[in-house]
Amino acid sequence: MQPGLNFMCCKHRQFCIDKPKKAQLLWAKSLLSGRGQVCGGRYKDSVRSYGNALEIASILLVNDSDTGRAQVRYSRTLTEFAYILRASEQPFDAEALLELAQGQFAKQSHTKSTDVLLEALIQALICSQQQVVEWLERLKSECSSLLQQDDTHDIQTSFMH
Repeated sequence: MQPGLNFMCCKHRQFCIDKPKKAQLLWAKSLLSGRGQVCGGRYKDSVRSYGNALEIASILLVNDSDTGRAQVRYSRTLTEFAYILRASEQPFDAEALLELAQGQFAKQSHTKSTDVLLEALIQALICSQQQVVEWLERLKSECSSLLQQDDTHDIQTSFMH
């Protein structure tokens, strides 16, 4: 991750590097926690959870034995993160996010083209604010029934900093 986009402390980052299988579970918990916060309308709170998920996805780009899965995971996580940043109305640099993704994908061989991996991110960065709202509503709709059936949205990822 580039400076300014680090969400985890060195201890938790190293844990994810050393234990990629457990990192995959931690990524899922972080993402689900963020989605739960989005369903509750707490967009600013979800930035930390999504940031943790993004940092773990970045680590897994290198450490996951399934490169294609790791690339899709990273691309989707970064895309959701971009939507959440826009929804939270926190300042961010769209060009820096795009450069971050391009830099991550440039470091490795691809099962898919970089353009395909970046397509959804670019859409998230250039769409209208109304489209951001529509995306959030779709995410809420998709997640709410799952989150009501499970206590996963209560998983705390705040221990990562």
